[in-house]
Amino acid sequence: MNCNSTCPGLLLRDYVARCTRILIFVVYLICSTLYVSAQMTAGTPALPQNSDSRADRPYWEVYNSLNSDLSDAPVYVIVIDTLDNKWIGTNDGGLLKLDANKKWTVYKKSDTDIPSNIVNDLAVDTEGNIWVATPRGLAILENGVSGVNTSWGVFKTDEAELSQSYISSVAIDVNSDIWIGTWGSLVRISNDPPTSISAKVSARYHEVFDTTNSELPHPMVNSLAIDSKGNKWIGTYGGGLARYDGSEWVIYNIRNSGLPDDYVLALGIDDQDNIWIGTQVGGLAKFDGENWEIYKMSNSKIPEDFVYCVTVGKDGGVWIGNYYGGVAEFKDNKWSNYDLFNMGLPYYEISTIQIDERGNKWIGTNGGIVVFLQ
Repeated sequence: MNCNSTCPGLLLRDYVARCTRILIFVVYLICSTLYVSAQMTAGTPALPQNSDSRADRPYWEVYNSLNSDLSDAPVYVIVIDTLDNKWIGTNDGGLLKLDANKKWTVYKKSDTDIPSNIVNDLAVDTEGNIWVATPRGLAILENGVSGVNTSWGVFKTDEAELSQSYISSVAIDVNSDIWIGTWGSLVRISNDPPTSISAKVSARYHEVFDTTNSELPHPMVNSLAIDSKGNKWIGTYGGGLARYDGSEWVIYNIRNSGLPDDYVLALGIDDQDNIWIGTQVGGLAKFDGENWEIYKMSNSKIPEDFVYCVTVGKDGGVWIGNYYGGVAEFKDNKWSNYDLFNMGLPYYEISTIQIDERGNKWIGTNGGIVVFLQ
């Protein structure tokens, strides 16, 4: 989930910490609710609470259940295709498409073949198909980008097409192979030879990597990213980070590297192939292949050590979303933090960030979508 991945759940060791955070942010939630009620007019951009006349002051455009086809379900993932369509995966609100003309299309289990209304991750391939990761399997919306002659294909575990039904993440490499993270394995759907969608569903095109037949460090694959050299970076929930180049594995964890936490929630890659790693309790890590740089609350101005998503902009700015700390950008060794109190960000829990061609940030939150206009 590039910022397009979701956390599979907190372990018992983090329960107390999470409860403490919830108590700390009760005031934040109350203030946020009051602010949204007072300031938001449906469909109208809202200036920050402390806005001034400076031209570079950001403001927010909000989409939620009051002014769009979004439900009240949290937004888990956003991707933007070549036609500027925004594809939005939600927690029990289905899959949505917002086109360049602001027209909404909703795909739900009740009226399509999508296997679940919970969408964990999304990817768009070069043929304009939308790959949809859900807790009940992998689906593909054929010709989704064009919207012409669309049809669904579904990979079902009960037909031995995938080893696990819970799909957490999906990524596509330069060969158009599809890489899938599940709660049990890493799966490659080969595009060699190039074939139809119906043929891709066949298990003969699949290659499964798990802890018994590979060096995958943990069965729960939480996030995926692919660098310019074709290396696959695999973030796991408890086993650290892995790099797979197609033949060899390299494992990074808290015992053998500078990785600050073995619970990897998000991955981003910049134009220098540096890997930016969001973790559950270890903050943000940068890895250039040899050296590690760690950004935590204890040594930087990062707003929180729970980094839910990571996205790298074309200008080199690294955008992160926090579980309770709002949005932050790290650029030129400086942090810029945006939340309710300093910039009027109307929601607090950030699960995904995508950047469009104009530089606007599309931010998925627990209350809908916020577009950060600059």
